[in-house]
Amino acid sequence: MFATTCRKCQLIRIYLGCAFVAILLIGLRPEQAQKVAGLMPSPMTIGMMIMLGGSYAFYRRLKAHRAEMVRVEAAQQRRAHSTRH
Repeated sequence: MFATTCRKCQLIRIYLGCAFVAILLIGLRPEQAQKVAGLMPSPMTIGMMIMLGGSYAFYRRLKAHRAEMVRVEAAQQRRAHSTRH
């Protein structure tokens, strides 16, 4: 089913599926929805997870960018050195 879609599309589909189930639970069985809601983390916990996840993603991208800049700079120095001699 997910073979032809990107990872973000897959995550969106999973999220929408979970949201649909939650809406059905609320509409059909409020007592079951209350039990599921009790298992959910607090809004503060969700906010902290989003913040930490975003910080981690930024760190990974920054690290990759710096590594790429070092690689590019080394390649430029090799080219400059080879053209001088």
